[in-house]
Formats: sequence, structure tokens, C-alpha cells
Amino acid sequence: MEDNEIDSPPALLIKYSDVRNALYKHRTLGARKHVDVLQSVRLWMGTIREEGGKSVFDEDVTRLDGKHYMIAWATPFQIKVHF
Repeated sequence: MEDNEIDSPPALLIKYSDVRNALYKHRTLGARKHVDVLQSVRLWMGTIREEGGKSVFDEDVTRLDGKHYMIAWATPFQIKVHF
């Protein structure tokens, strides 16, 4: 065995953050409609509207710095309950 080889099982080399990141990626893949965030939001807003809900996505806010978004939505269930 060389000096730079590790004698531990590979499972001990996995860190908590590696597992957390893998689980987060797995959970969020189903919520993504597109890899581009803006396109994904547009698609979600369209889906909400098609299902009878209301949605707003102000892209002018996004153009200011590319980091902030103004998004509002109400699903058909929320509209039915609150109005």
C-alpha cells in the first residue's frame, strides 16, 4: 500500500454536505420545468393559469440585477377558499 492511500472504507469519505446536496438535487428536479430559472418560472406561471389559477411574474424586476424576482400566484383551491 502506498503512503497516500487511505485505509478507510469509501463510505466514511462521504460528508454530510454531500448527502444533503444529493437529496436536495433529487427533491428539486421534479419542481424544475427547465434548467434556466426564468424559463422555469414562466412555465410554472403558465401551468398555474392553465389550471384556473392566477399568476404574475414581473420580469422588469429581474432585469435590474438578475438576482431578484417578483412572483405572485394563487391556485384554484386558494381562490375558491379565500374569495
